[in-house]
Amino acid sequence: MTNKTRAMKSDTNGNDGQREIWPDIIRIVAVFAVIVLHTGVEHFYRIDTRTAAWQICNLYESLVRFCVPVFLMVSGRFLLDPAREYTLKKLYGVKILRLATAYLFWSAFYVMADHWFALKYGADVKLSCSGFFREVVAGKYHLWFLPVMAGLYMVTPVLRHIVGSERVTVYFLALSLVFVFAVNTLDVIPFFHDTFTPEINRLQVKLAAGFSGYFVLGFWLARHRLKPAARKGICLAGLLAVLATAVINGVIGYRLHRPGEWMFGTLTLNTLLASAAFFVFCQDRFQDWRPSPGPRKLIAMLGKWSFGIYLVHLFFLAALNYILIRLDVYFPVYSYPLVSLPITSAVVFSASAVSVFVLDRIPILNKYII
Repeated sequence: MTNKTRAMKSDTNGNDGQREIWPDIIRIVAVFAVIVLHTGVEHFYRIDTRTAAWQICNLYESLVRFCVPVFLMVSGRFLLDPAREYTLKKLYGVKILRLATAYLFWSAFYVMADHWFALKYGADVKLSCSGFFREVVAGKYHLWFLPVMAGLYMVTPVLRHIVGSERVTVYFLALSLVFVFAVNTLDVIPFFHDTFTPEINRLQVKLAAGFSGYFVLGFWLARHRLKPAARKGICLAGLLAVLATAVINGVIGYRLHRPGEWMFGTLTLNTLLASAAFFVFCQDRFQDWRPSPGPRKLIAMLGKWSFGIYLVHLFFLAALNYILIRLDVYFPVYSYPLVSLPITSAVVFSASAVSVFVLDRIPILNKYII
């Protein structure tokens, strides 16, 4: 059996005894990257942009922009696999239902947690029933990912027909590349935005819009073990895209003397290249890796818990930031992002993993909120 065939037939839950490791590695690194991103945001908007500290934050933020796209690519790799059956009943009754219950639970949790932290900081806050309801519906900022996934699940049956044909798949990816990623990248240029964007939008190429391009790309890349030259080319392009993101965003921030996410768009060419490069690197490096049972079990567990870690990590980040306000006084080194960002991210990741470990052992909760 070839590597390609084995990869497509292997069950992600390990039913064949050979659970694929590389998708779990992508999930683990991606959720850690999300934590780094959210840890750095506070420093990014607080520090003077004409300092080395801000440029370090800018570099960190540029490095981890692949985090959400690769989550989508891994999901597309499994959801669009024709060897797996996903009926509407399963999509709506299991996957979308889980996203809905998780969204409502964690949204309510963060509304209460945010108000609790506000009181701890000395703020005079009151929350009415209608206000609580509105905040729950709006959700914490990182929960935007759940409606996106729900929407992709809804169109999965359509996308599965598209990927049933290699030519149609490539055509779909080409449409997405031109009308989503290229247009969004050029849209930061005022002349392009004012002159061409309105006319392009009149074409109404909605089929390839949004995040479905990442979804389909993850499936396509997983099915094709690219030649070494192509893999190296994609990885080099991704590395250059990350460097370009950091340099261009840093220069703009310095010149305008204010922070901004000019190059941080999720649906831009630089983020697409970085995400594809990381996906291809992990697939190439770890597809044939067979670790010993101990590391395999740990990777599988952390990969399974990545969704829960994503949901809960902001609570521990807020709690830790509350503590660090006092630690900065005694440990001045913690005020430097070069040191504080990776340490804080590692602590938040560890605390989140432990909490998900506990939640995973509670019936009902382990099925509907993580």
